[in-house]
Amino acid sequence: MKKIKFVFIAVIICLSANIATAQTTGTFLAPRQYEVPQNVVKLNLSSIAVLHANLSYQRAFANHFAGQVALLYGSQYIPINIPGFEQPYVKGLEYQGYGITPEFRWYPLKAQKAPRGWYMSPFFQYRNYDVRNRVDASSPFINDPKNFVVALKMEYFGGGIATGYQFMFGKRKNLVIDILLGAKYGVPTLGFKYEGTVDPIKPIKNPSASQSCTDPNDINCYIVTQNVADAANKAVNTTIRDFNNRSLDNISLGFLSQFDFLRSALYVGYAF
Repeated sequence: MKKIKFVFIAVIICLSANIATAQTTGTFLAPRQYEVPQNVVKLNLSSIAVLHANLSYQRAFANHFAGQVALLYGSQYIPINIPGFEQPYVKGLEYQGYGITPEFRWYPLKAQKAPRGWYMSPFFQYRNYDVRNRVDASSPFINDPKNFVVALKMEYFGGGIATGYQFMFGKRKNLVIDILLGAKYGVPTLGFKYEGTVDPIKPIKNPSASQSCTDPNDINCYIVTQNVADAANKAVNTTIRDFNNRSLDNISLGFLSQFDFLRSALYVGYAF
C-alpha cells in the first residue's frame, strides 16, 4: 500500500514539473492564454462567386495550434443556349453538390497565438456531386422525360497543404479576415445512373403529316422510323447492359487533377 502511495505521489510531482516546464517554454502542453478569442465562424467569399455556400468553424486548443472544419454546399440549374445545339433532351443541367474540408493549423510564430497570425495547414477534402440533364417535356420527340435523363455522380477524395494569414481586428479582436492559398492533389471517381426504361426511343407520329398517312414505313409519316428506332434501341440496350454489368463508381478521372491542384479562400468571420 505504501508503494502505491509513493508511486502515485511521484507521478503527480512529475506531471507538475512537466506542466511548469511547458508554461515557461511555450510548447504544445502549455495552457491556453486567452489574448484573442478561441472560436471563429467564417464565410468563404470566393465560394459565393460560384454560387456555393462555404462555412467554416475554427477553434484554438493551444497557443500555437487550432483545428478547423469547412462545409460546402451548392445547387443550381444551368440552361444550355448554344446556337445550333437544339436537343430537347439536353435543355440544361441540374447540379447539386456538397463537401467537407477538415484541417489542422499550426501558428509557428512565438509572438502570435492561435487563431491569429500566419499559419501552416495540412488538410483533407471530400466532395460529392450530382449532375443530370433537364429534358424539354413539351417536345414532340420526347415520349417520356425519364427515358432521356442520365444522372452523373462524382466523388472526390484529396488533400494537401496550405499557408495563410488570419487577421483579427477590433477592440476585442472579433472581426476576422482569413486569406489562404495552398496546393492539393485528389482523384475523382465517376458513376452513371440511367433513370428511364430500357426502351427510350420509339417512332413518333409526325404532327404535320397527313391524317390519311397509314404506312408505318413511310419516312414522311414519322419523325423517327421504326427501323431507326430499332437500331437506336439496340445500341442503347447494349450500353445500358454495359452500365449495369460494370462498377462505374470505380472509374478514375485522375487526369482532372492537373486542372484542380490549387486551393484558395478568402474568409470573413466573427470570433468569440
